[in-house]
Amino acid sequence: MQRFGLPRSPRRPLIIGGVALLLLIACLAGFLLLNKKGGELEQMDLAPGDTYAPFGKGLLHLSGSNLLMHAGAEESTQFAQAFAGGKLLTNARFAAVYSDTQLMVFNNDAKEVLARTYENTTLRAVRLASQYVGTLTTAPDGNSRISWFSATGNFVDEVDLQSKTVLDFGFFGQPASLWVTTIDSAHQTPVSTMEIYASSKSKTFHTQVKGEVILGAYPMKNDIWIIGSSHVYLYDNMTNLLAQTSIAGWQVVGVGAQNTEDPVLLLSPLAAVDENTPSLQALWMLSPQRAKPKIDTRINLPGDATCVVAGESDAFVAAGNHVYAYRYTTGAQRAKCDLAVTPQTFTLAPWAKPGVITTSQNVYRLTLP
Repeated sequence: MQRFGLPRSPRRPLIIGGVALLLLIACLAGFLLLNKKGGELEQMDLAPGDTYAPFGKGLLHLSGSNLLMHAGAEESTQFAQAFAGGKLLTNARFAAVYSDTQLMVFNNDAKEVLARTYENTTLRAVRLASQYVGTLTTAPDGNSRISWFSATGNFVDEVDLQSKTVLDFGFFGQPASLWVTTIDSAHQTPVSTMEIYASSKSKTFHTQVKGEVILGAYPMKNDIWIIGSSHVYLYDNMTNLLAQTSIAGWQVVGVGAQNTEDPVLLLSPLAAVDENTPSLQALWMLSPQRAKPKIDTRINLPGDATCVVAGESDAFVAAGNHVYAYRYTTGAQRAKCDLAVTPQTFTLAPWAKPGVITTSQNVYRLTLP
């Protein structure tokens, strides 16, 4: 009986060759994705020791009593007149120059919106929000007071904290509320407290953490993170404790995706030599939620990692003369770019897309991958 088989296809080598070509294209695409464009450096007319901060489309520089805008490598332009020797603080809307005795605040248009002097009190800290400017002052008797002003410089309200030791404060929400963390060290076991005020006459949240120091607080739309020295606590707006996660042996080094409803904590292990110094051997991305952490990923970093900064979608790590981008959602390396220099510091403001790196002698703006 004669058997009839299918004829051998002369196209099989073409099919194999096509598959190989597709695999080559996929590998090349993966290589390009991990090494995508980024790493372009623009040297600024600044020195690492200068007082500067991201603002608008450039870097704002306090030189003597002059505020200068560095929009690129070209010469700077006059932005406003302030005073010499102050600290500089910026956000997306305001730039503040302040000292123990004086405060000046400007908006994006270089208009002065607030100017105050402090003769009988000491200005300890300033906080900027989209709607408010907040100040922490201390009187000679040790009593502390937080005051806040509108975007046009008008007095809004103040909270008298008496003799409490203020750890930190800030604003959140629409309309904005004030949050404050304090510590009572009079007892053998420290007691840290977080409070939220809708106004000086309306305290909407109060909770205490015993046995550890509150290092940070991140109020969100519905919940509140309280970062302790050994735990992260998740509360709802009614002061109910929803969850807690041990972070013993780790330290928060940044908060990513701050403009979303699911921010991400970036933690690094504490160095064995100095318990107050993070070691950048690993990175823990953590986003505590009511049921379970939405993001809970740990990754090993390159051995020469020196800096970690938090972006909106990625964590950026400077290691040697490279910058790596790791996705919050998976911890996977999304991109890698090469630098012409080795950075000593690396910063990234949540509202400013270019990063800023410094070497021993120069300041650069960095295009991120």
